[in-house]
Amino acid sequence: MGFSEWLIALHVIAAFALMAALVLFTAVMVASWGVDSPRRASAYFRLAAIGGPLVGAGAGLALLLGIAL
Repeated sequence: MGFSEWLIALHVIAAFALMAALVLFTAVMVASWGVDSPRRASAYFRLAAIGGPLVGAGAGLALLLGIAL
């Protein structure tokens, strides 16, 4: 595999990470619509804390690798 193929592969992986984080945020939002107790809501938002860095890393890497391509 050449250098450009590695860039394309990493670019696609970063885009998938970004999409996975957005799906996670959407699932947390939909799941927390009917929540009545604060304890349950905080459990959902602890799960959403994983998505924040994943969005940043996915968006940043997809942008940088896309520019490099």
